[in-house]
Amino acid sequence: MMTPQRRRLLDARKKYSRCANLIESKIKTSGLSEVLSEQVIGTGVAVDWVRRAAEMDDVSFIGNQLDESEHKLSFIELLRFTFSWFGLNAIFSRPSLLSLFGQPSSSSEFDAFLVLFNIASLPDAPAQVAELHALLKRNTAPRMPGLQKGTIVSTLLAIQTKYLQ
Repeated sequence: MMTPQRRRLLDARKKYSRCANLIESKIKTSGLSEVLSEQVIGTGVAVDWVRRAAEMDDVSFIGNQLDESEHKLSFIELLRFTFSWFGLNAIFSRPSLLSLFGQPSSSSEFDAFLVLFNIASLPDAPAQVAELHALLKRNTAPRMPGLQKGTIVSTLLAIQTKYLQ
């Protein structure tokens, strides 16, 4: 299924590929410096992971219980997000690449992330942020240590408890 997110990933893959081609043409004309080498490697990694995220269509599990689970599509989107994050991190973690997009106002990861967020072309960022906040506030009844079965908590609390503590 071609979702808007997959279309954006396919567009990002093309943009990353154009960026890699520009860097490679610089290398051919000026030689390979340490900075250009880091940019080529980071861009290549970004292209690779974003391509995987965009082109992944389905995941097949060996067991029928997992393959026919109502959560299978959510798991696929989680994989797609993770692949996309790996690609973004290839740029985020290399100062020579991040500097092509802008300079963080400090050395914090948040400020570095803001550089990428602020240059991203999000068609309707406020609506997407509102949707994300609504999702994180949504109630869920996950299986978590220390909670009775059926206990309702916010999605954000479930994520914090299960993955950040």
